[in-house]
Amino acid sequence: MPAACAISGLFDLAPLTSVTMNQDLRLTEADARAVSPLNWPAPAGCRLEAWCGALESDEFRHAFEDKFGLDLTGRPTTTTVRGQCNPKDGQIHTDSKSKIITVLIYMNPAWEESGGRLRLLKSGTDLEDVLVEVPPTEGTLLAFKRADNSWHGHLPYEGERKVVQITWLESEADVERKKRDNALAQALKGLWPKRKTAA
Repeated sequence: MPAACAISGLFDLAPLTSVTMNQDLRLTEADARAVSPLNWPAPAGCRLEAWCGALESDEFRHAFEDKFGLDLTGRPTTTTVRGQCNPKDGQIHTDSKSKIITVLIYMNPAWEESGGRLRLLKSGTDLEDVLVEVPPTEGTLLAFKRADNSWHGHLPYEGERKVVQITWLESEADVERKKRDNALAQALKGLWPKRKTAA
């Protein structure tokens, strides 16, 4: 496995040394450093990215509330990690009305392909009617508010395309619906595995 991404884990145990429960854990500062994944060296030839709970923090939410002039207090979120893109991805759409804000964080070291570059569009019928094109390169963050004219898509691309998506939704019912839809999509993919073409 050449790379891994850990999300919302307990990576640093040092803060536990000063809480009440440490009466039972009996962690010293040295113990906490030794068992914290944050301090573990990655195996040779591998890369590990640890995404901490900052993505779920009030500070993270406030940044987008200020940017878009919204109150997201109490709104549930979903986090999706994708590593692959297929040719059917990227068709023009506006996202479902259950979504409020979508944040995309790309994790690809470089991007030379013309496909797979997200385009924010001026219309819902023409992929060439581009407002801005965003290459999915490492460290790029794109956020947008869902609206009836929030059209976006990209030219077809097939292969590795790493992205973390954080979405604020209208209600917990929308979160559960999204989970069911994703589970169904994965089940259907299993029924029709990708065909291999003859060499």
